[in-house]
Amino acid sequence: MSDVDFEVNKGDLAERVAPFDRIQALKGEINALSRAEGLPGPICRFMFTELFIDQLRERGRQLAEGIEPQKADLAGGPQAETYQPPTEVQPSGQPNRHDP
Repeated sequence: MSDVDFEVNKGDLAERVAPFDRIQALKGEINALSRAEGLPGPICRFMFTELFIDQLRERGRQLAEGIEPQKADLAGGPQAETYQPPTEVQPSGQPNRHDP
């Protein structure tokens, strides 16, 4: 293969030699099965934790009182995609489920 051929086809070559990410491949299937069963996805589980609800209540109170809320540093906070909630029973009676 010449240098020119390599430059033209390097994207295709990289896809063929990239290692298979089993976790990423299964994550979509697990989320689809959860949705089919009517279970919340990772973002919903993140947003309905007691910590997040308390923060929403505090922001609502500040807005009602006319207080300008403090800006959050989004780079350092928890991320919904990587959040692992504690195992506890939700108000619906269903236990939290973790994505592997």
